[in-house]
Amino acid sequence: MKKILILFSLTLFVVLTGCQSQKESKVFQTLNEHIKEQNTCNQCYESLTELMSQETAVYNNLIEQGFDDMEAIKPVVEEGRKLVGEIKTQLASYQDCVLTASLDQKELGTIESDELNQLVLKYHDYETALVKYIEALLSLNEAQQSFYDGINDQVKITTLDERITLINSAIDEANTCSINQQEALEAFNQSYKEYGKIN
Repeated sequence: MKKILILFSLTLFVVLTGCQSQKESKVFQTLNEHIKEQNTCNQCYESLTELMSQETAVYNNLIEQGFDDMEAIKPVVEEGRKLVGEIKTQLASYQDCVLTASLDQKELGTIESDELNQLVLKYHDYETALVKYIEALLSLNEAQQSFYDGINDQVKITTLDERITLINSAIDEANTCSINQQEALEAFNQSYKEYGKIN
């Protein structure tokens, strides 16, 4: 889906700038600069999803093995702990990139065109949803870290069950935020297409 954002921002830019007023053109150009910056950030997301997939496989393996033989699962726990640490580092970088690339609507000034104003608002909605999604992933990461750090010879099964429940809740929240972010992206892309037809 994020590749669609790249497509619209680059293909329509040349066509649209010739048909707009100077002020409108400047606003549109600024918006496109932020889109390009966000697309650069999104390249980090691909390696992040690969790490998250690896951690999910380790987690599932651990749950399948159970916690009866702590000595046998130590390597699996260490692998999970390592992956969660790497995810945390990459998530922080991704969040920094997204926040740095975010559009500050004040820099656009007053937008006289209703259509362009709607486009900017849709983009703002997308960025807001993206930030919430990243925050949900950070919460999930914390729950995973707590889970792996808590696995030792003295841990009670009830404690592990509580931490697994926290992970499951965090996964549900991240999934909801992911859906919201995808819907916001689709709404923005649709608005971008419609703006291209008008201008």
